[in-house]
Amino acid sequence: MSRYIEAETLKVSITRYAETFISHKRLPIVKRVAEEVINDVCFAIDVQKSEDVVPVVRCKDCKHRAFVSRGEGKYYYFCEITDRIIDPDWYCADGESTMSQVKRVTDATL
Repeated sequence: MSRYIEAETLKVSITRYAETFISHKRLPIVKRVAEEVINDVCFAIDVQKSEDVVPVVRCKDCKHRAFVSRGEGKYYYFCEITDRIIDPDWYCADGESTMSQVKRVTDATL
């Protein structure tokens, strides 16, 4: 399974780690070799094929979701865009992240 990473963040992390390692070495040759290895690793990251990816907003974190009760005491995720009950781990192109309060939708408002 593919994993998508933030390449620039990875390179910064590798470089910071290398700097702490290099600073403890007293021999100039060890320092120079370590710097070259880190440069090679960063170059290898740069030349990797990039995928066209965008972050998604899961329905459970979307501002267009609400909760609906079907009368049996259970609440379901409801999408105000599609007017459907949804799986909280699903996503769509219209998802927008929010940290606001979740709206409650009753059967009377459907």
